[in-house]
Amino acid sequence: MKTIRRQNARHDVRTGATLTEVLMSLLIMSIGVSTVALMFPISMRRTLVASQQTNSTIARFNAEALADVDPNFIHNPDGNFPPGAAIDTTPYNGSTFRGHSYLVDPLGYQEFNYDPVTPTNPLPGSPVIAPFPVGNSPRDFFGNNVPAFVNWPLPRRYTGATLFANPYCSLPGPPTAVQQLLIARTRATALVTQPDNWKVATEAQSVTPAGTGITSVTLDTEGDLSSVVVIDPATSLPTGISYRAVIYDIDGTHSETRMLIANPVGQTISWTDPLPSQFEVSPTTGATPNLGRIRVEQSDQVYTWMLSVRKRPSGSCNVDVVVFFKRNFDPNQERVFDAEFRKWKWINGANDYAGTLAQRAPGIAGVDDNGNGVVDEVSEFGYPLPGASAAESELPNAVVTLKVSSATPEEDRPKPQKGNYIYDTKNGLWYRIRAVQNEQYGVAGASGPEDWMDVVLDETIKLDSTEDLDGDGTLNLPGEDRNGDGAVTRGGAILHHSVVNVFPLEIKEP
Repeated sequence: MKTIRRQNARHDVRTGATLTEVLMSLLIMSIGVSTVALMFPISMRRTLVASQQTNSTIARFNAEALADVDPNFIHNPDGNFPPGAAIDTTPYNGSTFRGHSYLVDPLGYQEFNYDPVTPTNPLPGSPVIAPFPVGNSPRDFFGNNVPAFVNWPLPRRYTGATLFANPYCSLPGPPTAVQQLLIARTRATALVTQPDNWKVATEAQSVTPAGTGITSVTLDTEGDLSSVVVIDPATSLPTGISYRAVIYDIDGTHSETRMLIANPVGQTISWTDPLPSQFEVSPTTGATPNLGRIRVEQSDQVYTWMLSVRKRPSGSCNVDVVVFFKRNFDPNQERVFDAEFRKWKWINGANDYAGTLAQRAPGIAGVDDNGNGVVDEVSEFGYPLPGASAAESELPNAVVTLKVSSATPEEDRPKPQKGNYIYDTKNGLWYRIRAVQNEQYGVAGASGPEDWMDVVLDETIKLDSTEDLDGDGTLNLPGEDRNGDGAVTRGGAILHHSVVNVFPLEIKEP
């Protein structure tokens, strides 16, 4: 009997992948896909940051060029010193600019320039500089909802000096009507925004009849002007949005730009300065008027700037260019919080303050460290402590504590974030936030329970913002009561979330 032997028996074994192998493959693939997907938001974030850095740098150079062309923009920001007078030595509201810190904020000044009693009119009179007035307006000071025990916020100045014959608008006198306020706001917008920050609202063909001194055009029905609102009909106030018309001739070889001064009437838009005569008759076709396509554009205030000025007693000043990204003009963005900037700190005791007067005293307790004849005074802070323990040492400080009442609503609480900026309202100094830590709730305060949080800065604090330098709540050291009012005055901070960059400039001379 013949035996039949099976050849290549191994071919009868089923081929393919097991369920375990499929699951392992899916796991490996999902790791790869998720890693790639994670790169997209990171790359988008980095692209946004790069764009902000580039555009904020351009804004910084624009601001510095303006200050270099007209130094009075910084040194005489209200333009009210008499002609020929020595710069910044003329008394202004009982004081002078020497030794002061202030903000040169043309756009912010105009945005807040409303009379709270008669909101259809701008605020009357010149801005104040000091003291901090009762019922102050956000127009005059960079700071809102200021706690009573906090140092005054800094004055907010406006358009500036000889750059404009009248710092408000092109019309004589301060703005007393909506039309004047509109002109002033348009000027401020053009001053502090990048010139290419415009977007198209509508575009159409002109159907204006022949004429001379053209100050208005009528567009055909292709143009939708319903979104063009220069003045809010409900309040008779400017909307804060600027509109311009880019006007082309028939050949498309010439164009002019005009700012709109009123809401469209039907399909007609208008401005102040007449067009050149070349728009009245076409030199090539003889058509009258020589008007082609009209493009209406809306200002897109993406990047704007203001100047933070710290005037030295000598007359020179330190200047920071503060750049905003889509600045929010809600007054709550300028809310002042209780925050004491202290140049020195102690590493012993509750809340980083030492527990005994000997440890809290400047320098070495009971010793005239700086040799001026006064023991334990404010100017002795930071002197070396030979032989002192670490618990008695005064160390450079880079932490500021924000404090609010525990009863404060959520929308009114500080919301610091890493990478944002915090502003010292006493000294006019900006610091970038490195981290937020040590949140505490229900801490006993002078007027009830308080919630605290520590904001870590990316550099050490340069100047003290509070008179209470040893943290005991009393004026117990010589020199603490600097303003002579017999009470402890504490510092304040502003967290303006629209600030994307702060550029320190070189010292500016008058």
